[in-house]
Amino acid sequence: MFWGRGLLSGGYSRVSNGRLMVRHNSPFTRWHINAFTALSLLFLAAIVYCHQTFYRDPGSFFFNPIEAYRPFYSVVRQSQVNEFLISEATSPSPPRGNLTGTDAPHKPTLCIGMSSVKRPEDQYVQVAVGSLVRDLTPEERNSIHFAVLFAHTNPSDHPLFNAPWLSGLLDAPLSYNVSDSQMAHLKELEKERKFNEKLMFDFLYLIDHCRQTGATWIAMVEDDVLAQDGWYHHTLRALEEVKEKHDENKTWVYLRLFYTEKFLGWNSEEWPTYLAWSIFFTTIPALLALIIRNRAPSARKNITNPFIATICLGFVPASIILYFLAGRVSMQPLPPGVSLMNNYGCCAQGLVFSQDIIPKLVARLESVPPGPADVAVETWAIEEDFERWALTPSVIQHIGRKTMKQVFGEPDKPSERYSIGAARGLWNFGFELHDSEALKFEHMKVSGQLG
Repeated sequence: MFWGRGLLSGGYSRVSNGRLMVRHNSPFTRWHINAFTALSLLFLAAIVYCHQTFYRDPGSFFFNPIEAYRPFYSVVRQSQVNEFLISEATSPSPPRGNLTGTDAPHKPTLCIGMSSVKRPEDQYVQVAVGSLVRDLTPEERNSIHFAVLFAHTNPSDHPLFNAPWLSGLLDAPLSYNVSDSQMAHLKELEKERKFNEKLMFDFLYLIDHCRQTGATWIAMVEDDVLAQDGWYHHTLRALEEVKEKHDENKTWVYLRLFYTEKFLGWNSEEWPTYLAWSIFFTTIPALLALIIRNRAPSARKNITNPFIATICLGFVPASIILYFLAGRVSMQPLPPGVSLMNNYGCCAQGLVFSQDIIPKLVARLESVPPGPADVAVETWAIEEDFERWALTPSVIQHIGRKTMKQVFGEPDKPSERYSIGAARGLWNFGFELHDSEALKFEHMKVSGQLG
């Protein structure tokens, strides 16, 4: 059997006996076929692009956890911090408490509170502290009060409590200074492994310490983070931006320095919005095609009803599906700077509070059952309709993990595959896109080190 003009383009065909001629009435011409072919190739190219580009989006169909959790900037940054820590261990800085004159601490702009306990294997607090102070100028460092609570009733249980270099990096290496009854209670909590209640106590203990410094801002930072070069000026600039942007009729609670994109995907409760926009983008091409056909008679031959139907019911829905498959973080990324994050923000690696909110915050936390402080804060904010803001890109990364887990020679999870990883996948994928040289240049420019 052989064909003349073909089925899709319309025309005649000849059957094998060579006699019977059959007319095939097709709604599509060669022009239509070429158009469909071009659109199909374009669609395939878009799929390839998505596969190669959106593998870091945990809400994307094209997410590749092996590559997405691969650290880039974190490797460079940790190397910088390790060199700094080796230098401090070899030649420690003078204890902060002994500073006098222009280097003496005064009423700080920011107080950092960090609680640290002995971890089963790897300790991270030295990396967290080193990354936060390494690149600060003397002026920046003197505007910060940095306190670390070694949260053991016997602080010597923490392997870094007596590290000689810590006194040169911290303003206040803390241990519990509490009454005998409170110490007995803390020992009971340790013995009975009531970690949630003790974590709440530690959070409030550090909040109280920072409040007494008179700092304008209080940052509660966990001990398993890695801060970027220039985190401080980015944070201060973001706080000023929040003051300008926030709704004056509402209270804002904190600025988030870390979040994980894994909870920022398409949300099922927003399906009516997604449906409405999908219908809109399906309808628009049809309306445009009809307008063109009515105003340009020469286009009527090609812009036929079957052609419009194929585009609007085939190619457009396929493109919409691909849009959603690409992932929300990829298609609707948060702009640089601060953004409202009243929902799906996680977790408590770095939260900055205003001194003004602290009395209400403490009163709330003291009135609720013991539990994770960040959950209690979030519950309170939801109940009171308080604003919560986040900084993009994140200026700190979560690097807390145990040693590399092996199962028959392979890591248990992709997020724990590398030497720098994130337990439970709490990882900011955008942080790894930082450029160390660009950050260094920006920090030097902002701090006036370039002259």
